[in-house]
Amino acid sequence: MTAWLTTVGVGVAAGWLALWLGVPAGGLVGSMVAVAALRLAGGPVREVPMRARQAVQVLVGVIVAVSATWHPEVAPRVVVPALVLTTYLMGVSAVAAWGVASLTRWPWPIAFLSSAPAGLTEISIAADDMGLDAPSIASLHVVRVVTVIACVPWLVAWAAG
Repeated sequence: MTAWLTTVGVGVAAGWLALWLGVPAGGLVGSMVAVAALRLAGGPVREVPMRARQAVQVLVGVIVAVSATWHPEVAPRVVVPALVLTTYLMGVSAVAAWGVASLTRWPWPIAFLSSAPAGLTEISIAADDMGLDAPSIASLHVVRVVTVIACVPWLVAWAAG
């Protein structure tokens, strides 16, 4: 019980600290980095029980669904471009996954989820559900999210002139 409380305590504290510091995806990134560091340091780390994981998955589902909005007047202009963009991104991700799999010798499903254009939380949960290497997949997504958040505003400003 002590190891589980330590794991949760370190993760929650680091997640809130990262949010407070303004780290992109801070709650997730801070808790992941801190618990991973605790594990690497040989500290007491315990897996989160399956029922708790499932409860978090349900909560994430609610959060994602509540944040989705639908505007009937906009839908006709958005649906086709969204489908085209999604198809394009899935194709690019498949090619990127081939490259990642070649470089890392990871199985293609892990490489694909690592390069998929999806949210860090959602893809980590999906990987865990599929029995794949969720920590490795999440680590690549953390690097991707931080890089995108750091670089995209600069690139947009540069492109705008």
